[in-house]
Amino acid sequence: MPRRPLKVFNLPNMPAALLRVVHIANDESATAEELADAIMLDPSLATRILRIANSAYFGRLKKVDTITEAVVALGFNCIRNLATTAYIIDAVFPEERFPTFSWRHLWVHSVACATCTELIYTAITLYPYTSDECAFLAGLLHDVGKMVIALAAPHKFNEILEVCPDYGFDMFNAEYSILRTDHAEVGELLTAEWGLPPTISKAIGWHHTPKAAKEFQDLARAVSAGNLLAKRLTKSPFVGHVPSVSVQDVAEISRLSISKIHHITNLVRAKMQTLTDIISWAEVRL
Repeated sequence: MPRRPLKVFNLPNMPAALLRVVHIANDESATAEELADAIMLDPSLATRILRIANSAYFGRLKKVDTITEAVVALGFNCIRNLATTAYIIDAVFPEERFPTFSWRHLWVHSVACATCTELIYTAITLYPYTSDECAFLAGLLHDVGKMVIALAAPHKFNEILEVCPDYGFDMFNAEYSILRTDHAEVGELLTAEWGLPPTISKAIGWHHTPKAAKEFQDLARAVSAGNLLAKRLTKSPFVGHVPSVSVQDVAEISRLSISKIHHITNLVRAKMQTLTDIISWAEVRL
């Protein structure tokens, strides 16, 4: 479907506290102490950074006790991207409830998609595991556009939910029928405006149509396949709906073997047990 300039929503502005963090993180002459000082101006962000730095996701053998230690351990780019992601979730997580749609289930699906995307991307590119968090965050934020739509236009979001059964519970096409845009495009615009790398924002924007993602196709394909695999492993946000996704579907999108997808599935189930800190990011909003 053709894309058009997006003027449907007033997207939230980047908070001043995050602007400071991003500015310092992007400054090659900045020190870890300066970045830590900027983070500590927001106690909630500082707590999140410490928790994730010590989480099993990063596989740390030694606990970090200070924000400065976390900055040194994770690196400026990782800290910048984690901080931006945390602020995005705070800014756009909808407060309005919809009887047929569960935000809790959507968030758990998003965390599962992040894990699936990271593992699938590694398998697609044959890169050894690194601490690069871009694949994980692209998967985590792939549905953030749904939150923006629900926050900015709850009545339109409710209309989308009402017509979703006519589209086989495919929100991507249901959204376009109502808005002439979709959550992927909205998510791409928001994450780009808030300064996340194009690798992340473009993968989000094209995760339903990865062949159109050009130089970002590998990660967009990983997010697309990760989204499908996560649907197999988590409850649907649509109350009472059970998605019909096969391992073959995931294998076809990712271009990986069925046996590889089975192996990744087992790894995802194990890793999800280590991600309670990230799952809890949205708990205060539910």
